Amino acid sequence: MNSNTAIFTIVSRNYLHYARTLMHSVEQFAPEADRLVGLCDERGDFDFSAENFDILEMRELPIPEIEKFIFRYTILELNTAIKPYIISSLFAQGYEKVIYFDPDIRIYSSLQQMLALLDDKQMLLTPHLTGPLDDDKLPSELNILVSGSYNLGYIGLRNTPDMQQFAHWWEDKLYTDCVVDLERGLFVDQKWVDLAPGMYPGVYINRNPAWNTAYWNLKHRQVEQDNGAYFVNGEPLLFFHFSGFSGDATNLSKHQDRFSKKSAGPAVEQLCKDYAEQLSQNGEAQTRKLAYAYGYFADGTPIPDFARYIYREDYDWENSTDNPYDSEGCANFLGYLNEPISINGKRLPWVTRLAHKLYLARTDLQAAFPDLSGAHGKRFADWYLQSVAEQARFDDCFIEPVRHALDNIGGEEISGSFAQRARRWCNRQLYRFAWRYRHLVRPFMPPKLRHKLHVRLVDQLSSPSTGAGSAARSPRDPSLPWGINLFGYVNAESGIGQSARSNIHNIRAAGIPLAVVDFRQGNVSRMQAEVPAEVMAEPRYSINLFHINADETVSAINHLGQDLLRGRYNIGYWAWELEEFPDEWLPAIALLDEIWVPSDFCREAIAAKADIPVVCIPHSITVPTIEATASAADFDLPADGVRFLTMFDALSIPERKNPLAAIAAFKQAQADAEIDAHLVIKVSNLDKTPDHGDQLRQEVGADPNMTLLEGYFSHDEIYRLIACCDAFLSTHRAEGFGLGLAEAMALGRAAVATGWSGNLQFMRPDNSVLLDYELVPLQVDLGPYRRGQLWAEPSVAVTAERIVKLSQQPQRLRELGDLGRKTMAEEFSSQAIGAQIAARLEALSQQSAAE
Repeated sequence: MNSNTAIFTIVSRNYLHYARTLMHSVEQFAPEADRLVGLCDERGDFDFSAENFDILEMRELPIPEIEKFIFRYTILELNTAIKPYIISSLFAQGYEKVIYFDPDIRIYSSLQQMLALLDDKQMLLTPHLTGPLDDDKLPSELNILVSGSYNLGYIGLRNTPDMQQFAHWWEDKLYTDCVVDLERGLFVDQKWVDLAPGMYPGVYINRNPAWNTAYWNLKHRQVEQDNGAYFVNGEPLLFFHFSGFSGDATNLSKHQDRFSKKSAGPAVEQLCKDYAEQLSQNGEAQTRKLAYAYGYFADGTPIPDFARYIYREDYDWENSTDNPYDSEGCANFLGYLNEPISINGKRLPWVTRLAHKLYLARTDLQAAFPDLSGAHGKRFADWYLQSVAEQARFDDCFIEPVRHALDNIGGEEISGSFAQRARRWCNRQLYRFAWRYRHLVRPFMPPKLRHKLHVRLVDQLSSPSTGAGSAARSPRDPSLPWGINLFGYVNAESGIGQSARSNIHNIRAAGIPLAVVDFRQGNVSRMQAEVPAEVMAEPRYSINLFHINADETVSAINHLGQDLLRGRYNIGYWAWELEEFPDEWLPAIALLDEIWVPSDFCREAIAAKADIPVVCIPHSITVPTIEATASAADFDLPADGVRFLTMFDALSIPERKNPLAAIAAFKQAQADAEIDAHLVIKVSNLDKTPDHGDQLRQEVGADPNMTLLEGYFSHDEIYRLIACCDAFLSTHRAEGFGLGLAEAMALGRAAVATGWSGNLQFMRPDNSVLLDYELVPLQVDLGPYRRGQLWAEPSVAVTAERIVKLSQQPQRLRELGDLGRKTMAEEFSSQAIGAQIAARLEALSQQSAAE
């Protein structure tokens, strides 16, 4: 202890570059103060000897049952939870004044005024807001109320009996309740201090605009630069809070959409540039990669935040003697997380505690699978197997128990002798082996025998409780009237929902009798698209058309029941975006008599592995005439210039839709030439992929030449948005068809897209702009797209050239729009596609009569 003043921050090792940047500025502007960094991590083999601050390790703090304390909290929560413990420790060491700064703060002028205030005051706080937020941007005043009146990225304290009591009171609250739980009104350490001004005398609320300047109060601050010094509303800038900062992003902070670095003004833009350089000089590239010691179980499994929520909310951690960070405690708690739950006394082997915690946290999953203990339990489990690794980053050790439950229990009764159950298990393993190596005998086996074996294999691989495979390809029932029963996500506001609605229009245009069944299990999209009420009916016709993806077909038919297949001709409508169809989806083929696909690209991929007909029945595109009602002002878009639109659903794998390439190309086009252009990015379900959402928002920022539109639009709103833009830009890596592009062409808008995959069904060099690409292998698994498969990588440079050229040639845009509209009207109307469906069904009738 060299001073009566301690200035400290708290970081885990991956934030050390922030701590270094802060402490260099503290050394410059408060050289007399002792500098300390609370390490919310293990020291490990990291060498701190060269730092200009002392390290206070978390385990040196008097925190009861510290292992349990650490495990209860996420990394954000834990970094804030230890704050009052460090304050108490520094008081106990004899420091008269203690000041805390968040690590993403930098000091810009002397702290003498701050230290002088602590001669008289006991506590110094800064409010989040000193004025109203009267726009529609984020954060709003309500957001601020939820997170707390005062920003606890800063607090100054004098060592008095009152403040010692305050620190111990704060410790007591944060021991169990330093959580992000907005429903309970808690936001880590911050909300508790709302009570402090009423509880203690000598609390000073500093409204000086130069203190704690940040994105949340910048609306009320004017930051200027003069001869290298910074001023805020005429006052010398004391400290700037770079919360949510990224040096690579155009946005000022990932937590807001009010300012980009540029729109915040030249002084703030320069502050950000300098700060990014300082972070880089202080080792950002190295330290940000350092692993968080408390982020892993003893066996190396990454700890999901939901496991911590279960531990503190559901697990009896207070009476447990287990330490989740040692081998025995790890094994016990992993077992607890993977135990099946029971609902209403019914045990659900395929829903673990961890899976259920995720389910309870997501209203979209609750809407898609409302009855876990009944009809929707296995459907939820199917979703969990397919999506949870990507969406929640759960390790395979949390997925395998669900997979095991479905594989080895499935829907069969847990009954019968051990020998019977063992025989069933052995049969399934034998057939799995035969299925894997079926291609070796295919050239030597007659088609009829191959077909029988194919069906038998699928019977064994399908759920034994329903016996779905046994009803597939059964003799036709002549008593059933001719017509189509269409099953699908007909109300889903997504591509698969629009695909089903397209065929509803086509079938009706062809005059074919139709009964539509809304099937929505397993689909988490919003369900507000409209379908004509008169077509909704119970299935009664001789043909079933399942508008359900290949990976969902077996589960869906198991759910709907085997009787639905019996005596009918069963058709699946599938799309697939790569050249090789996944082997794991082949069992669904045996449940069908035929497959329809939207493009020849899909047909070639699926037909290569199917032993039933695969027929191309494209989507029809019918759009209203709405140009007169489409206004850029309705979407806060600029009235002038060329507007490019890229649009996608985040649940369709963002890497496949590849919007970041569109943004990169647009930025390059702006850098390459003077263009009057604007890029609109429309995306739904971005909340389901938060990492991608953060990246996308950072890339777009508040750039005045780009607009990010999030959330669901009605289909009428989508059409109006497309109509008020000039071109639809798709830098996709793969498409099964490309509905957005097709709709844009039908609305007379130029289509600009990667020249590969299903969009070539309607896009040609004479009616659109096809972007250069190269085929590259996937480096990692992404949803159903497996590492090693090929997809297209469009050229950003060529895309930028096309953007520049089209921006400078509005007449060419209009010509392309007219050509595209003509193509869609002549070849992809409901009447044209309906005629194809009618012709196919007629061919099937003649074939059946001949047999």
